[in-house]
Amino acid sequence: MSSDNMKTIFESRFTIANTSLHSVVAFHQNDVVAAFPQLAPPLTPVEFEPPLVHKMEENALLKFTLWIGYCLLPVRWVARHFEVSENGFTDEVVRGPVKYWRHRHAFRVVDKVGSGQRGDPSVPIAPSSARASQIVEVHDKIEYEHFPLLSYEGIVGRLLINRVSLFMLFKWRGYATRRAILDVEGDIHHGNESALEKPLLAKK
Repeated sequence: MSSDNMKTIFESRFTIANTSLHSVVAFHQNDVVAAFPQLAPPLTPVEFEPPLVHKMEENALLKFTLWIGYCLLPVRWVARHFEVSENGFTDEVVRGPVKYWRHRHAFRVVDKVGSGQRGDPSVPIAPSSARASQIVEVHDKIEYEHFPLLSYEGIVGRLLINRVSLFMLFKWRGYATRRAILDVEGDIHHGNESALEKPLLAKK
């Protein structure tokens, strides 16, 4: 349970089959301002502030406004990103509707389609393996703390960020991530070489 003096931990896991670790990392890190709106819930436009963050890098500062309910409620976020690697990254709130927010995004190969053998997440995945039949796990772990209840931030934060809303958000993100990545993988598989030029799968 959460309280004003206690941080709440929320975790979500989902897997993507018929892809590669490289593709999953590329989607999340190669063009942030292109990927992030695809993960926002329906009817939630995202407006970014300059400087825009395209390539995810250490200490990248992402500034954006989420327009909840299709522009009914603007929620501004400023998040710093660190621990960036092929295994994921972490973001931490600098400004937002919560007092504390630390979100770890972790990616790892958990299996190979049809092999029945566990993959080794420590083995680097080459860009040429974008068509590999791997099962990749996306693990999100969030630690957050609200502002005091009797404050505007405390009320808004509790309405927007709670276990139910996060559960629904990451159910959507699982679907949206699979759709975005597998659409591109499908284009490549069917010989559409222009798919290779899509920024979300651009080579490092």
